[in-house]
Amino acid sequence: MAFTLARELAPIRVNILSPGLVDTPMYDWMTGEEKERFFQQMGSQVPVGRVGRPAEIAEALRFLIRNTFTTGAVLDVDGGNRLH
Repeated sequence: MAFTLARELAPIRVNILSPGLVDTPMYDWMTGEEKERFFQQMGSQVPVGRVGRPAEIAEALRFLIRNTFTTGAVLDVDGGNRLH
């Protein structure tokens, strides 16, 4: 989708940020213990060994916004999960 939209909307840049599991308030419905176990279990399944942090996603987004030579890209910020 990013590739097609980037071509159709050029010179407007179109990129996609594809995050993996990130420790956000979306998971606050779990108790602290449940959330910790869930994140440990899920994090152990990705190459970096943990879930992401919001600041890491923000940094990737900052890159896509600031780098004006990037278009049509899908940036996977998922701790290597796509490698499975």
